[in-house]
Amino acid sequence: MGSPPVKGTSATARKASPSYQCLLVRVAAVLLAISLSLGLLPGGCGRGNGRPLLGKDLPTLVRGKLTVGTHPNFPPFESLEGGKVVGFDVDLMEEVASRLELELEWKFVSWEYIFQGLGEGSYDLASSSITITGGRMQLVDFSRPYLKVDQSVCTREGSPVQGIEDLRGLRIGVMAGTTGEETAMNIPGTGELVRYPNIRDAFQDLEYGNVDAVINDYPTNLFLSKMRKGLKVTILIPTEERYGLAVRKGNVSLLDAVNWALKSIMEDGTYDRLLRRWFGEEGVESLKP
Repeated sequence: MGSPPVKGTSATARKASPSYQCLLVRVAAVLLAISLSLGLLPGGCGRGNGRPLLGKDLPTLVRGKLTVGTHPNFPPFESLEGGKVVGFDVDLMEEVASRLELELEWKFVSWEYIFQGLGEGSYDLASSSITITGGRMQLVDFSRPYLKVDQSVCTREGSPVQGIEDLRGLRIGVMAGTTGEETAMNIPGTGELVRYPNIRDAFQDLEYGNVDAVINDYPTNLFLSKMRKGLKVTILIPTEERYGLAVRKGNVSLLDAVNWALKSIMEDGTYDRLLRRWFGEEGVESLKP
């Protein structure tokens, strides 16, 4: 119970006194200013001019550092050359980290671990040519899409395969756990599906004649077919998939910051420059989400 009011003066009267009201107004103004400066109000971005939290203010595993998990075996998006990871996704992540004022650190993992590692807190973000799907959205939070891709069929030159119907009864190579595998499973009448832990192994078997075709994302199929003798992309399968960067569920501040960085990259010409570097002028028009 509270203390009784002073005789002759009601509690209501004391609360409404001018000096007390003035004090409340001053305290409220100070608290509002602090909240605005720190981005503590609902919907606040944390910085002025619509900017999100940046640098050491972002909730990352290591303060001031962005740790990114990737499966570096999917050119031209992410692959190892001389011990260094290179590719379109790599260049994009370097731009994102720079704009977020964070040091970028890569963690190389197998594809089958990519979502598990993110959920376990092994890295802040996953960047590995990840198609946004309903099932994956149950596991992670995705950024805005940054690339549009279709599926495709790659065969040896001289193959009789000209259309989807020609895949009936053939051995098809796919990378396990990918939308390429899902696409192949939905084609009626195909023969055995041979699943590989990485796409390079599938292409090696295609070159050696151990599988009749490989179904996989079109940009990677096109890139690898040009790198290996006697292979070509035969069929384009329109699926209009979108790649996104994956963030651990619930890390809203980091997701907002990544989306802000991607938006600025796409608007200031940097995105088009990266597309031209890795895919030529055709990629600028065909791969935008």
